[in-house]
Formats: sequence, C-alpha cells, structure tokens
Amino acid sequence: GRVRLDEPEEAAPPIPVELAFGVASRDRTLWLVEKAVELGALGLQPVEMARSRSVADAGRSEAFWEKARRRAISALKQCGGGRLPEIRAACELHAYLAHAGGARGPRVLLDREADASLRQRLDGWSGDPPARILLGPEGGLRDDEREECREAGFLTGRLGGRVLRLET
Repeated sequence: GRVRLDEPEEAAPPIPVELAFGVASRDRTLWLVEKAVELGALGLQPVEMARSRSVADAGRSEAFWEKARRRAISALKQCGGGRLPEIRAACELHAYLAHAGGARGPRVLLDREADASLRQRLDGWSGDPPARILLGPEGGLRDDEREECREAGFLTGRLGGRVLRLET
C-alpha cells in the first residue's frame, strides 16, 4: 500500500508542567496517567508519602509502570498528542523535594486551605522553565510533609474549595 502526506500537522507542544502525585491505587493511577497525557503534561512523578504507604493495591511494580506507559501511549495516540511525558520511577517525598526544590520555575503544592489559587501562583509564569505541581495522596499530606514542601520552596495553591479525587 501507499501513503500520501498532503500536509504535515504540528502536534501541540506539551504543557510545561511536571505533575508529582502521591502513590495511589492502580486504577486511580492509570486514570491520572491517561488524563495527564491527554492534557499534555511534560512529566509525571509518583511520590511515596506517609498516607500512600498503606495503599494495598498501589501500582509499585515494574510491570505496573510498563502498563501505565502503554496506557500513556494509547492516550497520546487517541488525543493526537506529539510527545509522551516522561514517567519517572516512584521516589520518597524527601528525594523528590531535594530534586525539585532546587529547580527554577514555579513550585506549587495543591492544597484546598491555600490562601491563593493555582492561577494566582502561576501568574506571570511564561512556561519556561517548567512548573512543578505536587498533589498529595488520598487523605492528604501530613502537617510535617506540608512543612517539608514549604521548606523546599513550594507555595500552596488551591483549585477551589472542594476536595477532589487524586485523578481529577
């Protein structure tokens, strides 16, 4: 068979956001990966936090992350995206903060108790360098983890007054 290309189409560039999230159940994580890819996230970073350790059906194996990668590829094809986000191996919160804390660009911890919205926290940001957005596990972060995030330079930002599920 033959293929004829009439006009090349540029894929939308990725949104310059690395989304870090508390390790969660396999189903919620796969849903989050799929939607983050469809929205154009640049990178995904699962993070072990105090309240994520008790998740019995969490995806922690290499086989699970290979399944997540396949789900990401499928989502990318479906939405017509042009770049697969980097999906990193899960790490402990302190390791993530050591890496992200020194990075340039906005760093926002999503928190419904925040005194500013996510939009306000990103006001004036041009997209370069990428932003890092961190969301806690189901049940949220402990107070000591929130403080550790603030010490690493993360500002809190809210999406609204509702408590949303991880994948939302």
